Amino acid sequence: MVIDRLIREIKRKKNPCIVGIDPEWSRIPDCYKTGTETSAEAIFHWATDVMDSVADIVPAVKPQMAFFEVFGPEGLRVHQKVVQYAHDKGLIVVDDSKRNDIGNTARAYAYAHLAKDGPINA
Repeated sequence: MVIDRLIREIKRKKNPCIVGIDPEWSRIPDCYKTGTETSAEAIFHWATDVMDSVADIVPAVKPQMAFFEVFGPEGLRVHQKVVQYAHDKGLIVVDDSKRNDIGNTARAYAYAHLAKDGPINA
């Protein structure tokens, strides 16, 4: 069971922290925003760098779906790649895909799903 694995990893790494992978575009360092790749791919590179930096010291990561959804289908593909990368690094993945969330994530969900210029526009 995943909870048993989480407990084992917390004990092994002596750390109960879970790192949020919250790629809010306005907070992504500029070094990831330059070049020819798409915004969603830039977020993938940022997320993998974060995971590379913390994989040895934390048991799990928690990608925030709202900030991937703002990039539409490409963002969803990148989210899947981030989850797979985390698994490949031996990290447990907590799915942060709730709705009716707080401030910035609620705005990201609203944009992705409800805005006329959002990728889902439902």
